[in-house]
Order: sequence, then C-alpha cells, then structure tokens
Amino acid sequence: MVMMLLSLSACKQSGSQVRRVLVIESYNPDYGGYANIDKKIKEAFHKNDIQAELHIHFLDCDQYLQPEEEELMSEFLSSEVKWKPEVILVFDDQATYSLMHCGHPMAHQLPVIFAGVNFPNWSLLKQYPNVKGFWDHPEYMKTIQFINELIGPSHIQMWTNKATLGKKATYQILEELKAHGINTLRYDSFKLLPDEKYVIFSDSMQEAQRNWDVFHEVWKIKPKENDYNLYIVEEEQQLLWDITYKTPYKVFIQPMRTFISVKLGSKTNGPTFTAVNEGLAVGEGYIGGYVTPPSTELKLAVGAATKVLNGAPIASIGISKTPKRKVVDWVEMQHWNISKKQLPADCQIVNIPLHIQYKGLIVLGSILMVLLIIGVIIYERLLFGKEKRAKQSAQMKLKEEDLFHSMAIAGGKIFAFQLKDFQYSFDNEFYKTNGLPEHSIPLNQFKSYIHPEDRPQLKEIINKCHNSPLQYQNMLLQRRLNFNGKGYEWWEFRYLFNKNEDVISGICLNIDYTKRHEQLLIEAKRKAEESDHMKSTFVANMSHEIRTPLNAIVGFSNLISEQHKDLSEKEMQQYSALINSNCDLLLKLINDILDLTRMESGKMKFSYAPCDLNELFQRIYRTERQLVPESLELKLSLPEKSSILNTDYLRLTQVITNIINNSSKFTDSGYIAFGYEPDGDKGVRITIEDTGRGIPKEQQQAVFERFRKLDAFVQGAGLGLSICQGIIQVMNGDIKLSSEMGKGTRFIITIPNHVTSEESDDKEAD
Repeated sequence: MVMMLLSLSACKQSGSQVRRVLVIESYNPDYGGYANIDKKIKEAFHKNDIQAELHIHFLDCDQYLQPEEEELMSEFLSSEVKWKPEVILVFDDQATYSLMHCGHPMAHQLPVIFAGVNFPNWSLLKQYPNVKGFWDHPEYMKTIQFINELIGPSHIQMWTNKATLGKKATYQILEELKAHGINTLRYDSFKLLPDEKYVIFSDSMQEAQRNWDVFHEVWKIKPKENDYNLYIVEEEQQLLWDITYKTPYKVFIQPMRTFISVKLGSKTNGPTFTAVNEGLAVGEGYIGGYVTPPSTELKLAVGAATKVLNGAPIASIGISKTPKRKVVDWVEMQHWNISKKQLPADCQIVNIPLHIQYKGLIVLGSILMVLLIIGVIIYERLLFGKEKRAKQSAQMKLKEEDLFHSMAIAGGKIFAFQLKDFQYSFDNEFYKTNGLPEHSIPLNQFKSYIHPEDRPQLKEIINKCHNSPLQYQNMLLQRRLNFNGKGYEWWEFRYLFNKNEDVISGICLNIDYTKRHEQLLIEAKRKAEESDHMKSTFVANMSHEIRTPLNAIVGFSNLISEQHKDLSEKEMQQYSALINSNCDLLLKLINDILDLTRMESGKMKFSYAPCDLNELFQRIYRTERQLVPESLELKLSLPEKSSILNTDYLRLTQVITNIINNSSKFTDSGYIAFGYEPDGDKGVRITIEDTGRGIPKEQQQAVFERFRKLDAFVQGAGLGLSICQGIIQVMNGDIKLSSEMGKGTRFIITIPNHVTSEESDDKEAD
C-alpha cells in the first residue's frame, strides 16, 4: 500500500512543472533546526502540488557583523541571477534585513516571503512592497506566565544586547512589563520592594559588579510571587559567570536569538526557556516556551509562496502574526524531571522518541502479529493436516486396489476370443456371463456394443494388425462395452495377430470395478495434490495480505517519526488513522482465519434465538451507510410486517455485512440494495444486489472458493464469501448468485427457521 502511494506520488510529481525557489537561512548549516531543511521544504511544496528546485544560502550570521552579512548577501544574489529564481523564501530577522539592506536589484524585483521575523522594521518594509510574510511576535509575558504554571514562582532573568535587534527586544520587553504593572528599577536606585513585581535593569557592567552580592542575595529568597529580573549584558565572560552562579530559584529566558544565547541553554545551571522558536527541540537545552512551532512557520511560508507561484499578486499575501502555543521539549522534560501531569492542558510536547510516541501502536501491532501467526499455525495444522491424511489414505487405497486387481486376475474368469472373417467368437462362459446367445457376433454388431468414444480404437487396432510387417503382433486395448443393455462397463482386450493365418486371437476380462475405483482414487489423489497447491496458495496469499497492512503501518510510522516535528495535528491524525485502519485489517484477517478454522474443525458455535429481522436489517443499514463510499447509494427494502426468525443473530449479520462490503469493493457507482421477504413457512429469502462490475459466468461459482480473488488489486484475502457460504450451509440454508458483466451481481440467500431439539420433541409429541 505504501509503495503504491509513493508510486502515485512520484507520478504526480513528475507531471508537474519545476519551479525555482531561492531559500535564505540566517544561521549556518550545522544549526539543529536546519536538519534536512531542503527535504522538508520540498515536501511542503509537494503537498501543494509543486515540484520545487531549491538553491539554499546560509548567512551564518553568528560569524559576521551586519556590514559583512550585507556584502555576502549581495554576492550570493549576484551568483543566482542566471538561474532566474521565481520567488525568495527568507527565514529569521538577520537574513531578512540583510536581504533588504544589501542593495541588490533582485531584492526589489522578485517576490519575497519572510518567516520567523521577531522584530519587523516597519519603515523599511514600506520601501519593499515586494516583501511580505509572517511576523513571529515574541510573547514575553505569556512565556513568563507559562513558566509560572509549569514550575511555580521564580526569579527570571533575560539577556539582550545593545545591537539593533537587542534594543528592539529590550524596548518590547519593557513595554510588555509596563502594560502588566511591573516596575522597572535601575541598579543605582535598587531597593527590595516587598510584595511587588519588579525588574532590575542595568546598562553598566561596572554597576552590576558592584551590586552583584546584593543582587544574588535577593535571588536566594524563595519568591512568593514572580520576580522578573532583566539584565542587559554585552560581555560574554560576565554572562558565563552569571549563568553558572548557583541560585536555587533562578530561571532563564532567551528573549532573542544571538551568538550569546546559542550557549545559554547548555551552560546555565537552572531551567532555561525561550520566547522565540530558534534553538527549541534541537539539543540546545531549552525546556520550552510560548512560541510558534517551526513546522508552522515553514507551512505558512511555503503556502504563501505557492499562491505567488500560482499567479497571486505578492500584495495579497500581506504581513500577519504567526499562531503560538505552549511547547515543551520531551528530552528536556526528562532532564529536569518534569512529568506530563505538570504540563498545562493546552501544552504541546515535541521531540518525542518514536518508541515512546507510538508505544501503544507498536504493542498492538506486535500482539496482532503474534495472534496472526498463531492463527495461521492452527489453521495449517487443522486444515492441511486433514488434507495430508486424505492424501495418505488415497495412496493406501491405491496400493490396496492394485493388490485386489492382481488377485482378481489370478482368481477370476478370463474369456478367450477370436476375430476371423469379420466375426467375433467367444468361449461359452462369456456368453453365459453377459446374457448373450451362443453364436458368433458380426464385427458391425460388436461395434454397436462399444461406447461411441471408444469405437475408433477398434478400427485402429485392426488396421495396425493387418499393416504390420511382423508375423505376430501383440496389442492391448481398454474400452467400455454394453452387452446386455444395463449400462457400459470397462473391459480389457489383449490381441495376438497371426499374419500367416490372418486371424486375431486373444483374451478379455471385465475390469469395470477396478477401473471405476481407479478413477475414484485418481480423483482423490488429484484433490490431495490440489490441497498441496492450496497450501502454497494460502501461504502466498497470507504473505501478501499480511505484508500490505504491515507496509502501511511501518511506512506511515516512519513518515511520522521522520517528520513528526513538521506535521500538523490534522496530518498526524490522518496518518494515525491509516495506521489504525491497517491494524483493523490485520485483526479482520485473523478473525477470518479463525472462523475458517472453526468451520473446518466443526467447532464454530451457533446460538439460535428468535430474531426481529426488520430490526436486524435496519441496524445493518445504519452501520453500513457510514462505511460505503459516498459515490454509492445504499438501499433497504423491508416488508411492512417484520418476520421473527429463529436463527443466529450475529452469524446472519456477519454474512450480510460481508456481502455488502464485498459489493462495495467492486461497485464504482450506482447502488447496493438489500432486504428480505418471507419464504412461506420455511423461513426467509434475503436479496443483496449491486450495480457493480459483474462476474464472468465461468467464474461465478469460484467466488465461494477459499483464497479465490477475482481481482488481485482489490484488498482482501479471498475468505469472506467462503466463510459466508460455510455459515449458511451450517444454518441449513442456501446461497446463490447471478451476475452480468457491466450490470451488477445479485446474491440470493434462503434461511430456514431453525428448529431446536426441544421444539422437535414438542412437534413429535403433538
């Protein structure tokens, strides 16, 4: 199934036009968030029916100052002019602003889609009407509130810098704090204000060092409510000293992505969170934050680029904020001993290992596989053990019949004959045994005794005798003769031709008993050999039928495991639904095998009780109406007065639903109709018909054979109709079908009213 989907996908992709997309990333290729970035972008375009050819440039902003970044950006754009890209995707602040500041004509001419920009330069964006995209607005207060929900009151520290983006981050943080009634203090006026939220703000390293002891004494006090400490730092050395200083209630937040914050999560001695998505779930030590998942940013950016490539004007894209949510990294949860119970209800866990995320499915799949293997073993031992014994019995009977045949020849009557002058003469005992008058039988009369199919053989053997150059010619012939009008019997004639005397002499004996038993034994041997073939077919079918859902389960599980960070909840639900449906398919296959095994062993249980057929058929209709394809109409026909039938409710339901499901596989349009009508005092007559493909006349009876599939591309093991027929036969009913190619198929089932042993005794007593 997975291979078929991939094949179709490849075909679809190969038929689409290749579109040239320029991608610009802010950081270097080793950044954890860029793992398989080219593959992820191509797959995102592919979901939108676009085959994208990518040229990717990594700005490596951590290694260069802004003027250097702009120069490198201009050189890169110049190198891509001949390639003629159709749209530019640019990610994060550094790459976006370097693109707009570099002065290259391509930055003004091509449609540009940005994503992951935390601090938009609105005045600059007004100068670039060709640049639109998605604003990843940092939510500092919501991140702080998330920390308070997760681990309780804490002393929280954030670091910015005095670069352009650092100043913007600082301004935004202070504005948010002010909006929430949080005071801002400078070191030079620092005082501990009890029962108030406050921010300690410093732009002087010397001031920070002078007040450091006082500062850390405050941190050692367990806060009654959140205390928010904002510390602006420019010197990396001081920062590293600060984050390694052990304070029991200190929590760190990455407010923006800088070359300093890259080291923050892995170096701090306390829990570290982030207000931006960079560095999250890529091994940099961030527990989580209130952020936009990277997969969401990618999906939005590719979606906008798709619209532009399909002809939409760049102005229609606009600039909008990305959606955010509470996110935690599963790996860091384990590191800091944070349980799922501690998480808020609306929190998303990312970076969950596959064996943890799909533990339930893996366990279920393992159980199903074990059950399936057990079912196959049981079935093989019961069914094919029976066939093996039948084969051994047939071989034993052949030996016995050969012995019997030898004894019959040795002790039985052998009749002599002579053919001369076109007259057959036999010994007297022959005439008595076969009720014939004792006189010669003319050749033409003798021919009339021979079965029409065997008469040419007599003429052939006579011609061979007369045309042979040998003086003596020996021949043997077996044929069917009817001497007394009671039917044809097998006889064996052994000829000896004396050419000098022109006489054919020989002996004959009746071999009818041996011949007929020989045919029976040959048929038994054929059936035994057929059972061997059936065994091979069964193994081949089971291998295919097991492999198909397992491929789907493994394939979609791999897709989820490889891309789970980038998949939407809807996609995760769709893939999980496919995995579950294929697990259901495996379970149905097991149930079919077990049902077939029970029927073969005579252990299938039936429970008979009075059943309201109108209620049964209506329940089936309500269920199947949800399962048949939307292209089909499901019709139900019932008598006004319901019939009460003494039958097995569950087995009858199994038969009807199996046939309806089978019809839906082979009916592309039209309808499937089912219903019943009373069949006198005998029981009921059930009809199920469709407007499907139809079944060739020569194959109509074969549909009830085990493992027989008329269409190899239709899912199923070929057991359903065989099981239905077996159930109906146990119920002393009958199932027939009529079909016409291109017009549809009709199944007619007759079910008698089952009479229990108690009811039989009552009737006999009456």
